[in-house]
Amino acid sequence: MAAVNQGESVITAASQLGVSEQILGDSLCTRHTYLPTGDSYVKPLDEAQAADGRDALAKSVYGRLFDHVVSRLNNLIRVSGESGSGEGAFIGILDIFGFESFKTNSFEQICINFANEVLQQQFNADVFRQQQKEYEAEGVPWQQIEYQDNEPTLELIRGKRIGVLALLDEECRLQSGT
Repeated sequence: MAAVNQGESVITAASQLGVSEQILGDSLCTRHTYLPTGDSYVKPLDEAQAADGRDALAKSVYGRLFDHVVSRLNNLIRVSGESGSGEGAFIGILDIFGFESFKTNSFEQICINFANEVLQQQFNADVFRQQQKEYEAEGVPWQQIEYQDNEPTLELIRGKRIGVLALLDEECRLQSGT
């Protein structure tokens, strides 16, 4: 049977979630089943099941925090579009072409997208920039290839001061974080 070590992290997590340490510990270590008759029973979880529940809770909390930060940022940068349509600047999280497409994406999706943007940047560096430098050095005639540099996108996500990930980390460190 799983048990929660009553340390500082449990005290902090329970406080931030607005529940007692006992309720948090019970929620992570037991499964409550409610029957249509109104009866219920409690089943203790093993360590692996409790760890899965803990990880799911952490993912859910971090995902909701991410959604909240993006929503707040969008509210701050929102301006009416020039056409008067109300469409304006916003941060949008896009899926990879050909993969799952959700109406609303999660923190996990931005991690996937960020990894793909980093891979795209590396591809651009290897294929375009490096080849062009090599052609110039060897005096090989070539035509300039225009491509979109995704460095601004990467900085928006990984920027040390105002990047989305830095803002999420800062929000997690605050005692009164939302």
